Amino acid sequence: MADFFLELVHSGPPTPLPRPSPPSGDRVWAPQCLGGPPPDDGRFSARHPEFTFGGIDCPTRAIGRAPRNSIRGRQGRFHSRKMKRTLRARSDLEFDMFLLCELDPAVDAYIEQPLRLRYPLDGRTRWHMPDLFVRRAGVGIFMAIIPEEEAALPDRERRWPAIGATLARSGFGYCVQTERHIRRQPRFSTLRALFADRHAPLPDCAIRRQLALAVPAGATVAISALLVGFPQLATKHIHSLIVHGYLATDLDTSLGPASLVWRSRQSLNDPGSEPP
Repeated sequence: MADFFLELVHSGPPTPLPRPSPPSGDRVWAPQCLGGPPPDDGRFSARHPEFTFGGIDCPTRAIGRAPRNSIRGRQGRFHSRKMKRTLRARSDLEFDMFLLCELDPAVDAYIEQPLRLRYPLDGRTRWHMPDLFVRRAGVGIFMAIIPEEEAALPDRERRWPAIGATLARSGFGYCVQTERHIRRQPRFSTLRALFADRHAPLPDCAIRRQLALAVPAGATVAISALLVGFPQLATKHIHSLIVHGYLATDLDTSLGPASLVWRSRQSLNDPGSEPP
């Protein structure tokens, strides 16, 4: 017996189990029908009271104080100028997704933990709370935001298709977003560079009106050209105009002097110093 325990001591710890491998494709389900309201069959419940733009009429839930975790602390806060409210991010990955939605000109509305979904799996009723709802180019998409290692667990891989199929039949898209998607380069570096200059002062009304002439509607202009034409501006001021919704740029390219910008949702001729 002593020899047996000595052998265990000298053999070292067991080899850990291999981590789940990421799937070869993305977990995306497109809506099967568009245009009409989803059926009122009780599959949706506990709607966020601010979720008024998805076309879903179901009971709302009360939003209380943010829960506190002994390890992660309170939920992060993300102030959205686009949504005119503060969103709660349950993880750094969700925070980064909020930033992407905020700066993506194709996203016109988004909300965290929008509602509770009932879906069938293995003959039983299951429940799922999507992490995000995004309305992009007029199409509503529910999202799960989760690290790839957790998304690839066998039990979750069984659930994703059932959730996606249920939402697709209701006229909504569904996708699982992990760090592979949210933090892919060069987009993630572009987002962080813009976010770092979010507090840079905006040009005054007179300069913004001149910028409106320099950036005609439907046209694109390089950042370097704007810096030459407006020597009173620095790169951080152009970045701030993008963050505040006056200008837009291609987030999927590296940000630099050659980056092209164009007019975004907020009018450069607006006399206010801040978008509403």
